[in-house]
Amino acid sequence: QMRVELSSLHAQLGSTMIYVTHDQVEAMTMADRIVVLNKGRIEQVGSPLELYANPANIFVAGFLGAPRMNFIEAKAVSVEASTVSVAAAGLPAITLDGIDAGGLSAGDAVTIGIRPEALRVVEPSDVATPAFSSQVRLVEQLGRETVLYVDGSPLQTTNSDSGTGNFTLQLNKVSTVGVGAALQVGFEPGDAYLFGPDGRTLTPRKPLASV
Repeated sequence: QMRVELSSLHAQLGSTMIYVTHDQVEAMTMADRIVVLNKGRIEQVGSPLELYANPANIFVAGFLGAPRMNFIEAKAVSVEASTVSVAAAGLPAITLDGIDAGGLSAGDAVTIGIRPEALRVVEPSDVATPAFSSQVRLVEQLGRETVLYVDGSPLQTTNSDSGTGNFTLQLNKVSTVGVGAALQVGFEPGDAYLFGPDGRTLTPRKPLASV
């Protein structure tokens, strides 16, 4: 109710308002322009959708989005001008194109980021999609959508919402999948984010229309 009241007041007055919040949902729904601060330092400035689709670094990527982005610790296997191949335990090597690979070398520690809505259940025969085997640990039925928490061991996430190494999948539909179910989970390489050793985003800008 307070978000609606403030947004309505802003529209009536037509004045610039500065609203400080730790709630990223408030920031995303109310702001025309967001300034993301980290320990007093400006990390990124932009519209809500721009920051969501194109976070400047791993901090912004993890701060904006609910459920939180899935992060995978990985290594750069090979590095070319704008193409990087990365691998992690339990995940086949992935080739990412259009990468800002300046200063990145083979063997460097990197982080792969995948939003929960970009993960999907795939068939084992879908060899064109990077995928991993998993088991469902928890199901949240939210009516219009279903959130799954799956164990992809040995593949693990870091700094997850659940405080575990489980992956979060957000399905925009009602699902009958139950706890204990075995799933093959995959994603499109173009939906993944790559963060360098310093946390900077290395993937090319994603169009807002595809988010």
